[in-house]
Amino acid sequence: MYLRGKGVVVGLSGGVDSAVAAARLVDAGARVAAVTLLTATEADCVPGVETACCTRAEADTAQTVAHHLGIRHYRFDERDRFREKILAESVQVISRGGTPSVCPLCNARFKLRVLAEKARILGFEFIATGHYARVETRLGRTRLLRGTVRERDQSYFLYAVPLEVRERLILPLGETEKITVRAEALRRGLRVHDKPASQDLCPALAGDLEPVLKKAAPEMTLSGPILDHHGRERGTHGGLFRYTLGQRRGLGLGGGTGEPLYVTGKDLKNRALIIGPEDRLWSREMTVELEGPIADPLPSGLSCQPRRNHPGAPADVTWREGNTVGIRFLTPQRALTPGQAAVFYLGDEVVAGGTIWPPSPAR
Repeated sequence: MYLRGKGVVVGLSGGVDSAVAAARLVDAGARVAAVTLLTATEADCVPGVETACCTRAEADTAQTVAHHLGIRHYRFDERDRFREKILAESVQVISRGGTPSVCPLCNARFKLRVLAEKARILGFEFIATGHYARVETRLGRTRLLRGTVRERDQSYFLYAVPLEVRERLILPLGETEKITVRAEALRRGLRVHDKPASQDLCPALAGDLEPVLKKAAPEMTLSGPILDHHGRERGTHGGLFRYTLGQRRGLGLGGGTGEPLYVTGKDLKNRALIIGPEDRLWSREMTVELEGPIADPLPSGLSCQPRRNHPGAPADVTWREGNTVGIRFLTPQRALTPGQAAVFYLGDEVVAGGTIWPPSPAR
């Protein structure tokens, strides 16, 4: 895309990726401004860990970067709106027995929508972030693609961003490796060049989740039995919301259990946590509730990525009711976790995505 003179608002988090993305836009001759959205307090964050969520301290760092680049910087306190949207939807997922996939949810329902809103208010046409993915428009169609460097690809986190926002999105790091970004930041004199790598954490939810759950879905916070795959009680859990499929640590079973045991399910009716051996985690089928842009028609030959670090696996798709599809992998997959995001690719292109739930029969 030719950027000279075009107005671009970059989401500046205070991290190295968004800083270099902003610098590249300036180099391209764009009219750049930076926006930082405050979503958390310092008390919510883990020391030494960079996240995509911004505190006042991170906003101060972003402001320093913006000053270094010679661009305007705006900060907006969006903590209340974040909690209203993302916390509420996370509670809904947890109440159904799932583990929320917060980053894709936040990008689609909150962060990039709000960034686009601020851009309109400020009189800018485009928005940009430091995600390692690509957006390409050809023959009037805007496609979301994997980042060129597969190990850094973050298209998984952007699958549900609405089309009207995707069409305005610029991703300057889509063809870049992380080590190159750090070296570039150092060369440019950006103090964030050695900040710790970002983690898939959401400190903005950490302090508020349990108190809200106690009001909205108290049954998920109450203790209950831990049952093994034979139905035998093996202990007591401290609330189903604390556990996710495939989890082994933190079950409080101590030693002497014989073979390793993992969380294999949740019995919501009886408030029981179900555990079992490794082989109980593997399955072929799941249901996905689609959201965001969906290719029409949905092509065959798809690869499905059911979690962030999964390499993707061939899967058959069967339409159910509305935007719900049934998925059958050609080979068994480990820990198809309710509440997490599943993203469908045709080659490098994101063609659909949605939320994983247990398999349901065809209608």
